[in-house]
Amino acid sequence: MASLDQRFARRSFLSGSVVVLGSTLLHASRSKAAIAASELDFVPALTAARAIRRGDVSSVELTKRILDRISQYNSKINAIVTLTPDAALARARAADEARGRGEWWGPFHGVPCTVKDTFATAGVRTTAGATRLSTHVPTKDAVVVERLRDAGAVIVGKTNVPELASDWQSYNAVFGVTNNPWDFSLTPGGTSGGEGAALAAGLTYVSVGSDIAGSIRIPAHFCGVYGHKPTLGVVPLQGHIPPLPGSPPIAPPSLAVAGPLGRSAADLKAILEVLGGPAGDDAKAYRWSLPPSRGSRLSDYRIGFVLDDPVCRVSPDVADVLTQAIDALRKGGPQASCQWSSMTPTSISSTPRMGFSCAMTRLTTCAPSPRSGTEATARS
Repeated sequence: MASLDQRFARRSFLSGSVVVLGSTLLHASRSKAAIAASELDFVPALTAARAIRRGDVSSVELTKRILDRISQYNSKINAIVTLTPDAALARARAADEARGRGEWWGPFHGVPCTVKDTFATAGVRTTAGATRLSTHVPTKDAVVVERLRDAGAVIVGKTNVPELASDWQSYNAVFGVTNNPWDFSLTPGGTSGGEGAALAAGLTYVSVGSDIAGSIRIPAHFCGVYGHKPTLGVVPLQGHIPPLPGSPPIAPPSLAVAGPLGRSAADLKAILEVLGGPAGDDAKAYRWSLPPSRGSRLSDYRIGFVLDDPVCRVSPDVADVLTQAIDALRKGGPQASCQWSSMTPTSISSTPRMGFSCAMTRLTTCAPSPRSGTEATARS
């Protein structure tokens, strides 16, 4: 196994906790010997789960380690805005006792996780970054939270978002701003910026976000972790804010989805398998499972790419990196072609498309919009 801490090491403010791991990190020969929880600070969630299952480390030890790191580093990052240490440690003890009886709750048994503050969490303040919800404490879990618990995860707290999940940064008047752990002067992105920052800083292992126009993908990119926006409807959004708690029933979302963030592609797949599938009455009508991959090699796939946009120009330094990535992919065998001209009818100018996208985003998030912005969108 490659040196995982070398792959996930953070800048100097985290250097005190980084331990360089050799290729024998979690080798089977160590399965009977305990290892320090600090050796697992930046490993993928599935690696942490395997360490717990083998008895290399206990869930209590790992949870205490995460809580210690939150205490040490979160004040500068402000990724985790509501902490539940007592409940987390009680859950971790229960996970260890269950393992001692030979029980295994699921793929993330005993693994500490965080929840984006837009997902209802029973008994835990859930604000979606809105002052009107600053004291809101749900009595029922969102579907994704319930499924995380069923998979064995230990919830340690909630992560920051922009107000009502309606921006590409992570500031709100309730909790303030979340900073990027790589550089405190920069944003981690949004709206799942708290989740991306927590993963990058070694403050969680399993993360779940939501996404309309980049709210999983942008924080994953800005923070150097993995993120996936699933197909619409794959992961249930029941219990997500918006819509506001107590709102009348609405039609299923036409743009918003929930999905995973993690430290590896394997983590994303495992989290999606936990979260995916219909809930409630929908579960009576159909079932869902993640289908097998359609290919096993890069050459089995076709890749479409867009390197520029007339509405939002790509800076040269970014374009150069993207071009290098496309060139590297082509050397791996897949057919790669620019898809812009085939995706966008030339008869549709970019300005109305951008206006329509913004209008749909506002309608979906139910976020208040300035009157002037709304009128400008309508005119476009």
